[in-house]
Amino acid sequence: MRGELGDGRFWRSIARYVEDNAQRSVETIDLIRAIEAATGRNMRQFFNQWVFREGHPQLEVSITWDAARRVATLTIDQKQTVDTDHPAYVFDVEIGFAPQAAALPVQPARDPVSGERRVRASVERRHETITVPLDFEPKLVRFDPGSFLLADVRYRLGADLAAATLAADPDVIARIRAARELAKDGGRVAREAIVTAFAQEPFWGVLAETALAIGATRAPWVRAILISALSHRDPKVVRAVAAALGGFREPDAATALIETAANHASYFVRAAALAALGKTRDARAFDVLSSAVKKTTWNGTVEAGAVLGLAELADARAMAPIVDALRPERSEGLRRAATTALGRLGALVEEERTRVVDELEERLGDPSFMVTLDAIIASESLSDVRLLPGLDRLAQQGVDGRMRRDAMEAAIRIRQAAKIPAQVKGLREDIDELREDQRRLQEKIEALARA
Repeated sequence: MRGELGDGRFWRSIARYVEDNAQRSVETIDLIRAIEAATGRNMRQFFNQWVFREGHPQLEVSITWDAARRVATLTIDQKQTVDTDHPAYVFDVEIGFAPQAAALPVQPARDPVSGERRVRASVERRHETITVPLDFEPKLVRFDPGSFLLADVRYRLGADLAAATLAADPDVIARIRAARELAKDGGRVAREAIVTAFAQEPFWGVLAETALAIGATRAPWVRAILISALSHRDPKVVRAVAAALGGFREPDAATALIETAANHASYFVRAAALAALGKTRDARAFDVLSSAVKKTTWNGTVEAGAVLGLAELADARAMAPIVDALRPERSEGLRRAATTALGRLGALVEEERTRVVDELEERLGDPSFMVTLDAIIASESLSDVRLLPGLDRLAQQGVDGRMRRDAMEAAIRIRQAAKIPAQVKGLREDIDELREDQRRLQEKIEALARA
């Protein structure tokens, strides 16, 4: 709404709304009327679409440049369900084109960068094409500067423009979107842009999202970048990098995580490294994690990471230290993590599933409110029908409304999951194995190419 009205009219509307409705109850229509009174704008259709309608647009934005005609063509596709009952979203959006992508400017995200030409386009259909004549080839394209649209936006700008966005767009959200496109691209330009971002990006949030995006690809080229990024100055970045490294099962990834868990000053980083270490399934992981879970840190932070890592090992030996972490005298943070770990271990180690069910059933009556809530979540993730009596009892007798609601919803989902044929579950497991085989094959191909 602020993007639609502009700052001046937006704040006039808010002031009018507060003045007209002071000391009384309000409804959404009161805000609509205040905007109309302050600006003369009828915003009822705006509220019908963005407030009262369910869902949100899922946009894919791409661009082409016609050098002969000197025309930029921006394509906006709405990828969400569009049919008679769910029409395409209708909105206006600003688009900026700049002749250069210099260093990241220090300025508000909404403001134009040097030389930028700004246009405002109307989007009314599922597939919208916007053609803009320019007297220069755009080196930076800015879609919705300030990120006002309530939408999931995926860029398909191409590696060069995405790299320019990551390096020079003052809008944090735009830089994150560009990083996600570059992660999927994986070419030379994309790799260089990501390496440069880890060296120069000033905001930790962009780098955290970049780490998660490249880590999700599990591409061989990603591992070296992540290992190098473990030395980043911001612990929040290192925390995300450590989590992303958990997707790799090569020894150098595990070694880097072990060193980070042992030496980093931040408890949260050490916890993330330990949790990720378990996912690597490295032969050294069980001993490292078993030792770490015995430590005592603030609110059980480091130990909690270790116990989550133990569950990811898919090793029956992890059951004993996880159960030990559930003892009443251990910190609540650790006990909560151990409860979550139970659900994960039960899903990975079939021989311990019955014991896990017994432990979770006991946690459903735990004196700690938060441990009980985590036990409900773990029970749902395990999806074992033997947990239904405990959940049903909690749904009826829980001491808190949130507890009763969560237990009821978990029981419903477990009953629904029980109706899914075993063949479907087997197919899902087969797909996961194929994805892992594809990753290994890609690594071999890249190794041959380098040779």
